[in-house]
Amino acid sequence: MRYKTLIASALLLAAGCGGSAFAAGNPQDRVGVQHNMYLDCLRSNRVPIEDMLDYLVGQCGYKPEMSMEQFRKTFEWTYDLDPTLPLAKHMDPYRTQFSEREYRFFQRIDEVNAKAGSLENAAALYERLEQEAVATLDPRSKGAANVLASLSVGRHSLAYWTKVEGESGAAGNGLVTTARWGWGKVLAVVGADIAGAAITTGMGLAPAAGAVAAGASNAVSQAM
Repeated sequence: MRYKTLIASALLLAAGCGGSAFAAGNPQDRVGVQHNMYLDCLRSNRVPIEDMLDYLVGQCGYKPEMSMEQFRKTFEWTYDLDPTLPLAKHMDPYRTQFSEREYRFFQRIDEVNAKAGSLENAAALYERLEQEAVATLDPRSKGAANVLASLSVGRHSLAYWTKVEGESGAAGNGLVTTARWGWGKVLAVVGADIAGAAITTGMGLAPAAGAVAAGASNAVSQAM
């Protein structure tokens, strides 16, 4: 029952997270939808960083393709993912998995996060990047699939945190008040979300990308 409720929540989140980008036809869009679903579960329940991987499985409905012990060990790096490190640097260990054109998208995401100037402008720039990636990359390529999943996470994450920012005047909303951060710190969290998904996919564990990115987001947002 809990899992069905989360799926319904995911569909509602998806419906409110940028219909124009859905029209772009990103075949990896489910990763961003899953990210927001699991992130909302973690934040709504104020889950501490050290408990989040167990909570994803025990309470949020994620079903890992490994034992719980392996899941913890494999993704413990999400506890202290560095949001100040550019995405392209995070992806250096996986560089050989990408063509020059594919890898360039990570660098361009970094440029958006560093120079957008506002969350609204960032959303527009992310949408352009995603539309270009859908139009120009071969989705059968593993590198392209990673890029497309990363851009989906970026769009959904930005929509999620923008919504939180808009509601942050209400007392006691969630774990953070993004109005305290400004656009730069919000995009740093979004960048960490993207890194969580991209690294997980680079590790060959793509089915976990949405859930792991949500864990990274939960950890980084609490550490801000």
